[in-house]
Amino acid sequence: MFGREDWDEVARRYEAWWAREGPLFLVTARKKDAPPVLDLSHVDPTEKRVNPEHVIARTEDALEHTYYGGDAFAHIFVNLGPGILAGYLGCQVHMDERTVWFEKCIHSWEGQRFELNPGNAWWQKTLLLTEALCEASRGRFHVSVTDLGGSYDILASLRGTQEILFDFADAPDALARAAAEVTDAWLECHEALYALTTKHQPGSSVWFPIWSPGRMYVPQSDISAMLSPEDFRRHDVPQLRRICDAMDHIVYHLDGPDAIKHVDALLEIPELDAIQWVPGAGAKPMREWVPLLARIQDGGKGVCCCGVKPEDVEPLARALRPEGLYISCRARDESEARALEKQATTWLAR
Repeated sequence: MFGREDWDEVARRYEAWWAREGPLFLVTARKKDAPPVLDLSHVDPTEKRVNPEHVIARTEDALEHTYYGGDAFAHIFVNLGPGILAGYLGCQVHMDERTVWFEKCIHSWEGQRFELNPGNAWWQKTLLLTEALCEASRGRFHVSVTDLGGSYDILASLRGTQEILFDFADAPDALARAAAEVTDAWLECHEALYALTTKHQPGSSVWFPIWSPGRMYVPQSDISAMLSPEDFRRHDVPQLRRICDAMDHIVYHLDGPDAIKHVDALLEIPELDAIQWVPGAGAKPMREWVPLLARIQDGGKGVCCCGVKPEDVEPLARALRPEGLYISCRARDESEARALEKQATTWLAR
């Protein structure tokens, strides 16, 4: 199941990780003698993301030609762009080869309500794509819940980043009411997608390969990099806690040095299981963030280090406690992946 003949054993290791009773190490690589990655450069960027035929073709190619080592498993991210809930709530959505962006559509809070329209075209595309992938999987790969986004990031897409930053000072009560309504819509969408996917597969996954036996999500707040710790606690934390309360497992996506100021507030949330640290573009490599990662572990949370370079796996594994430590790595080739898989067992042993 999910690219693993030993899935039951792998699933038990994930359950242990959520209880902070052990580590997870995921390593993948293109298999030896695999053909070039399927070329879909001729396909329209939007079609490439939303047309089940193209998404399934890419997924089948990856499944056949990927080596899944350690705790890695076959997984597909339903990728309509980060914060696609903004599209469900009325934004025009634009896609190119590398990214997705939204046209702001809210010019005043007066008279605005944020409710999911079940007939919204982007919501329907999400449901159809998710269903098609689940039906195509037949247990061969795990299908994620799409990236709905964080409540305040969604509001920034709807209203504009500059405008919403002024609103934190000039209209905080209206902003808080809007965020609460967006979270209501978020919870409605997540419940529908969780119900859809669990008809076909056990548990849940998200945009990066991590599995939970229950409801799980990785919330984020990119706009928090521009907020003071006080505004983050006043605005972001209440909505984050509502999402935590609705989930069985939560990993918070902490992105970039400007977000580190919010670590103390995150460590105070008892329902938060772990923090995924992403250093950001141009930042120092993951192995040089050990003091921050150790601080998170000391605060009683697990740590997720994704996309770790092969040469950084050993320093991280030896410097951090294995309990609740997640490391994922894309090796340069299958032989390197197999070597890392074997060596990590020693590095992560305590």
